[in-house]
Amino acid sequence: MSEPIEVHVFGAKKGESIVVRLPGDVWGVVDNYTPTLNRPEGNPTFRFLKQRGVKRLSFLCLTHPYDDHYKGMSHLLETFRPDRVWLFGSMTHRTLCAMVAEVLRAGAESATVDIGESEKVDELVRIFDLIEAEYEDADRQPRFEVVRLQLGMPLLDLASKPAVRVMSIGASGGRILHYERTLAKCFSSNGEFLARELPSVNHNIVSGGVLIEYGQARIVLGGDIDTEAWEETITKFPPERFASSLVKVSHHGSTTGYCNGLWQILSPGKIAVAVITPYSSQGLPSAEGLAHISGEAKTTLCPSIKAAAEANDWDDSALDTGFKGVSADVLLTLRAVFSKASRPSDRLEGICSFLVTEEGNVTHTFNGEAGKLC
Repeated sequence: MSEPIEVHVFGAKKGESIVVRLPGDVWGVVDNYTPTLNRPEGNPTFRFLKQRGVKRLSFLCLTHPYDDHYKGMSHLLETFRPDRVWLFGSMTHRTLCAMVAEVLRAGAESATVDIGESEKVDELVRIFDLIEAEYEDADRQPRFEVVRLQLGMPLLDLASKPAVRVMSIGASGGRILHYERTLAKCFSSNGEFLARELPSVNHNIVSGGVLIEYGQARIVLGGDIDTEAWEETITKFPPERFASSLVKVSHHGSTTGYCNGLWQILSPGKIAVAVITPYSSQGLPSAEGLAHISGEAKTTLCPSIKAAAEANDWDDSALDTGFKGVSADVLLTLRAVFSKASRPSDRLEGICSFLVTEEGNVTHTFNGEAGKLC
C-alpha cells in the first residue's frame, strides 16, 4: 500500500507556512511565517519539524517577497540544510535582491507601518545572504541547488510508486520581466533610490506556487498567485491537470487570488478541499472571496477561524447588511464563527493537517485554532 502525502498548513492572524511530507520520508516547506524572530524555537514551523524528528529538508520554497511568506525562513535555512531552494523569479541577481530590500525598507519606514516591521527587511537580506554565500566560493560545491520559479518548470521527481511530480505554477517569464521593470523604476540610472517618486510595487505579481501530482491526486499550493497569473496558468495546461484533491487558496481568500472559471477547473464537481490562511489586518479572507470559493469547494477549512472572523468584523449587523450577494449558508456560517470569536490575540496559531492518498482521497485533522469555515 502506498504512503499518503502529508500537508500541514500553519496560519494565524497573518502569514502562512506549509510543511509537506512526500513518500519516502521526503520533507519540504513552502513559505514560512513566525510572529517573532528572537529565537528559532518561537517559529511554529521550526518547532513542528523538530518534533517530527526532521534533520534535513528536500526542498524549501519562497514564493514571493512579502514578509507574511518569508519571516523566519532563515531559521529553516540554517538548521534543516535543504537540498533544493526554490525562489520567486527575480531573486538570483544581487542587484535585484538589493532593489527588493530597498523597496521593502521604504515601506517599513513609512508612517503607515508599525516601526517594528522594519525587521522584515533585515530578515529578507539575511535569507539572501545565506543563499548567496553558498555560491561565493567557486572551488566549493554548494550544499543546495537554487531554482527560480517559473510557470511550468519541473521542480522534483520522486521514483515512488506511484511517482511524485512537483511543478512550478504562477508567474510566467513575462510577468517576471514586468516585475523587474517596476523595481527598476524605483531607482535612477546611477542606482539612486527614488524614495519620493516610489511607484507601487506589487510583489504578488511575481508569486509562484506549487502543483504536486501523485497518482490521481493533485495538490495545489497557491502562494499569492494573482488573477492574471492564474489566467496564464490555466491556459497553459489541460483542465484535468488541475482537478485537485486539496488547494491551499491563493492570497488568503482575496478576490484577486482567482480568475473566472478557475475554481470550476480546480474543483470540478466540488471535489477539492480548500484551505484558507487568514490575514486579519488586510480584511482577508473577504466575504466575497470566501463565498466564491466555498460555492465550488467540497469544504473550506482555516488554520484560525477566529482570525478569519476578525478579518471583516463579522458581527451580526455586518452579516445582515454588509455582504450583498453572499449566500445565506455562508452568512450563517460566518455568524456562527464570529459568535465564538472574541478578539483573538496576536499569538493565535493553528494547523490544518491533511493526508492525501494516491486515489485523491483527503482526510484532515485540526490543531489549535483551526476549524471549518464552510
